[in-house]
Amino acid sequence: MKTYKLSDFIKSSFVLVLSNLLLKSINFFLLPLYTVYLTPKLLGVSDSITNITSFLFPLLVLCMDSAYSAFYFDEDRQDFKEKIFFTTRQFLRLTSLLPVFGVLWSKNISYNLFGSHDYYLVVAFALLSVSVNLWLLPYLLELRMQNKMVIYSVIHLGSALLMILLNVVFLRYCKLGSLSLVLSLFISHCAQLLGLMLLFRKIKIKNKFDNSLLKQMLQFALPLLPTVVLAWVLNMSDRMILLHFCGADEVGIYGIGFRFANILNVIVSAVYTAYTPFAFSNKSNKRGKQAYRVTLHWLTAGLAIVALIAALFARELVTLMTTEAYFRSAYVIRDLIFSQVVFFMYTIISYGIHFAKQTKYVTYITFAGAATNILLNLWLIPNGGAQAAALTTIVSYFVMLILTAIISTKLYPYDYKLFELSTIFFAPYLGSILLESSRIVFKIIFVVLYILFLIILKKKELSIVLKLGRETIARMKKKE
Repeated sequence: MKTYKLSDFIKSSFVLVLSNLLLKSINFFLLPLYTVYLTPKLLGVSDSITNITSFLFPLLVLCMDSAYSAFYFDEDRQDFKEKIFFTTRQFLRLTSLLPVFGVLWSKNISYNLFGSHDYYLVVAFALLSVSVNLWLLPYLLELRMQNKMVIYSVIHLGSALLMILLNVVFLRYCKLGSLSLVLSLFISHCAQLLGLMLLFRKIKIKNKFDNSLLKQMLQFALPLLPTVVLAWVLNMSDRMILLHFCGADEVGIYGIGFRFANILNVIVSAVYTAYTPFAFSNKSNKRGKQAYRVTLHWLTAGLAIVALIAALFARELVTLMTTEAYFRSAYVIRDLIFSQVVFFMYTIISYGIHFAKQTKYVTYITFAGAATNILLNLWLIPNGGAQAAALTTIVSYFVMLILTAIISTKLYPYDYKLFELSTIFFAPYLGSILLESSRIVFKIIFVVLYILFLIILKKKELSIVLKLGRETIARMKKKE
C-alpha cells in the first residue's frame, strides 16, 4: 500500500494554502465593494440562504465523502479504487435530483424566511448550486486521495477567480443585489464541473459501479449522518437564531465578522484536505504517528499567531475594509477567528476515532457541542446579538475538543502533550482580551513576545520542522 510521507503532506498543504490565500486575499480586498453595494440586510439575506443550502449539501452527501477516505486505502488495487470512484459518483448523481425539485418551491421558501417572495431567484440558484456541487464531489475526492493537490488547486483557483470576477460584475454593473453572490457561485461551480469532467474523461477510467461496495460504504457512512445535522446546528444555527430574534441586518453584521475569521479557515481547510491521505496511510507507521504531534503543535501555533494579530487589530481592519454600517462586526472577530484554531485542534485529534472506525463517538461529541451551542444561542442572542453568537461558537468548540481529546487518546493511544497545546492556545487568546483597548505599540510587543515564547517552548521540534521544510523544497526542485 502506498503511504504518504510528512514531506508530501507539507508540500500538499503548502500548495493548497498558497492558492487559497491568494483567493481569500483577493476576496478580502473586495470587502469594500460588497459593503458598498450590499446593505447589512441584503448581505444577511444572501448569507441566510447560503446557510440553509450548506446544511442541505452534506445531508445529501450522506457522509459518503468520509466513507471514500476510509475505504480508499483498504486495498492497493487500481480496480478497487475505480470502483470507489464510480460507485460514489453514481450515488451522488441520484441524490442531486432532490435540490432540482426543490426549485419548484423557491417562492414559498423565500416567503417563509423573509416574509417576501422577492428573493425566490436567490433560493433557486442556491439549490441548483447544491446539485452541481454533488456532481463535483467525487472528482475532488479522487484528486485528494491521489494527492494531486496541484491539479486540485489549479481547478479550484480558476473556479474561485471566476466567482470573484462575477461578483464584481453582478454587484457593480448589473446591480443584482443579494442574487449576485449566489449566482456567481452557481456559474463557477458549473465551470469547475466542466473542467473536472474533461480531465477525467481524458484519463479514461472504466465504469465500475459496485452495489455491494455501496452497501459497505453506506454502512460506514450512515451512522455519521446525525453528525451532519448536529454539525450544522453547531456551525450555522446561530444565523437562523439571529435572523429570528434580530433580523437579517444582524446576520449581515455577523457575516462580515465571519468573513474576516474565514481567512484563517483557508489554512485549516487546506491542511485538512492534504492531511487526510497522509494520516490514514500512516496510521500504523511509527514515524508517521510521531509526525502527528509535530503537525498539531506547530500548525496550532501558526494559526494562533494569525488569530492573535487579527483579534488585536480587528477594529482597524473593519474600519479600513468596510463602511460605517458594518463597524460593529469588529466585536465578533476575536471569538470567531480563535474558534477556527480550536476547530483545527479538534479535527486533528479526532483522527484517532476515525482510525479506530468508532464513528459513533463523533456523533456523541458533535451532539454535545451542538446542544451547548443552541442552548447558549437561545439564551444569549436575544440580548447579545452577533457578539453573543461568536462567543457561543468558541465555547461549543471547546466542549468538543475536550471530549475528543479524552476519547480519541483512548481509542488510538498517543501522547499529544495537551498541556503544552493548551498553553500555545490560551496565551494569545487571553492576551487578545487583555490588550483589546491598549495602544498599538503594546499589541505589537505582545505578538513578538508570543513568537519568542513559542521558539523557546518548541526549540527541539523547530529543527525537525525546518529539516522537513528543506527536504520538501529540495524534492520540489528535483521534480521541476
